[in-house]
Amino acid sequence: MRRRAAFPVAMLALVVGALAFRLPALQNRPFHGDEAVHAFKFLELWRHGVYRYDPNEFHGPTLYYAALPSVLIHGRRALSDCSESDFRLPIALFGAAMVLLISPLSSGLGRRAVLLASLLTALSPALVFYSRYFIQETLFAFFTLSVIVCTWQYMRSKRSGWLILAAIAAGLTIATKETAVLSFGAMVAALVLTRLWNRRVDSASSSPFVALPAGLSAHSQLLRRSSAVSRAPEGHLAEGPLAKTFTSSRMRMFEDTRAGLIASCVITALVVACLFISGFGTNHVGPLGVLTGPVDYLRSFTPWLQRARGVSAHIYPWHFYLDLLIWTHHGRGPVYSEALIVVLAVAGIVSALLPVSRTGFDGDRSLARFLAFFTICLLALYSAIPYKTPWCLISFLNGLILLAGIGVVAILRAIRSGPGRVVVAGALIAATIQLGMQSFRASFQAETDPANPYVYAQPVPDVVNLARWCSDVEQYSGAGQDMIVKVLWTDDYYWPIPWYMRRFNNVGYYHDAGDPTAALVLASPEFEDQLALKLDKTHVMARFFRIRPGVFAEAWVRMDVWEQYLKRRPRPVDTD
Repeated sequence: MRRRAAFPVAMLALVVGALAFRLPALQNRPFHGDEAVHAFKFLELWRHGVYRYDPNEFHGPTLYYAALPSVLIHGRRALSDCSESDFRLPIALFGAAMVLLISPLSSGLGRRAVLLASLLTALSPALVFYSRYFIQETLFAFFTLSVIVCTWQYMRSKRSGWLILAAIAAGLTIATKETAVLSFGAMVAALVLTRLWNRRVDSASSSPFVALPAGLSAHSQLLRRSSAVSRAPEGHLAEGPLAKTFTSSRMRMFEDTRAGLIASCVITALVVACLFISGFGTNHVGPLGVLTGPVDYLRSFTPWLQRARGVSAHIYPWHFYLDLLIWTHHGRGPVYSEALIVVLAVAGIVSALLPVSRTGFDGDRSLARFLAFFTICLLALYSAIPYKTPWCLISFLNGLILLAGIGVVAILRAIRSGPGRVVVAGALIAATIQLGMQSFRASFQAETDPANPYVYAQPVPDVVNLARWCSDVEQYSGAGQDMIVKVLWTDDYYWPIPWYMRRFNNVGYYHDAGDPTAALVLASPEFEDQLALKLDKTHVMARFFRIRPGVFAEAWVRMDVWEQYLKRRPRPVDTD
């Protein structure tokens, strides 16, 4: 009884540990530009109950629906009342839930492998960092993993409920991000490769993961029996027309059942995806009606394919993701490395692919091989696409971590001597502690440091000072939150400024300095000469703020507001 209870207790302890890394100080990092964009996209759903899919930006809506409970539970009434924590909280919870989501795979991978994989999931610096980010990637990884876990449970238990959950998870994966096609493509390729590998290496496999779906295995047995009857010696039933009729009818039943199950799964996944993408029917523009969102989803692949081919600023070499995971070192900054996971994953892949007689892995070989091929295919796909952003590595990092759990077990089994196992176990413990230290540093100490490999186009803390300073100036404008603010920027990438100006009711965004008249003007330095000519007599360039590394905003304040600010603002307290 105690041994049975040890596994769930250990899993719950790991979930608590994962939460300890993900929940504290969710507001400590300034809102990323992408997070701010998503917060404003969420605003339409929150205020009006309407979601409209955009084929050019933003990805799918599950992120916004996930944020709704958090905002409502916190009692927020307007965007100005919301904090960064409100939006990041549901993502942190999903990130920690991935630890628990792995546990059903213990029936195929073994409890030790799953416990070790769960530990690495809880501590992985990349998973921790992006679980504190209001973007789609953590949700996407969670739903993708859910498809695999539920399908595995269905294959071994033959309970249709798991199949329904797998289809629902597939629909949510589609509704989260368009790169679902890559994940599903990798799954199909992995399933085919696993079957081929089993035949070549082990001749046959009794694994439920490559067996026929529930309800089909019984029919296949009948087919084999009927085939055996048809091959019976002369004078038996095989020679009569009844046997041939029996065999053909069973074959048709087998094919019909298989087609029906596949069709049911596909329909369920598509219905779930369409419900979310259509905003549950709220997006019905033009003659397409409620199909507007799903059709736009299909149209979205045109701009995304252009970016994938390299029409973007986010172009990096094929080894970009491996570099991030294995070794990152900038200047005098610390070394960041999740090489432990990569090395153990390689060991897990080798152990899974070896013949059963030569491997230390004693779990379901087909499941392990599927995970190996799925992870390799998905990594290859993401590496081959020139367009890369660091958070995309989460998609295949889950697979690497599961394989790492297999790898640890295989290594310990391969080492015969007790002292050798102690040395290896000690080294693994030390490396795991180092992963935890990196996670703490990346998410709580260097959360905006460019030397942090997971920081990407990250706004700097000075953008928070901009918001506070503008709020101070507003008190002396005579208009309060209705003070007119104009933001002049050369392009549309002025984010996250709108998030930090969300308290103001009259903020406009412009790409030229045609009419800069306003109580407060925030402008990129490119407009300095034009503003100096137009505002020299009426405004003062009071300050400038850093928005992102190398990106600044100048603050021009109307003279009467500035004079009141200087005259009436509280004086600093003399501490001498």
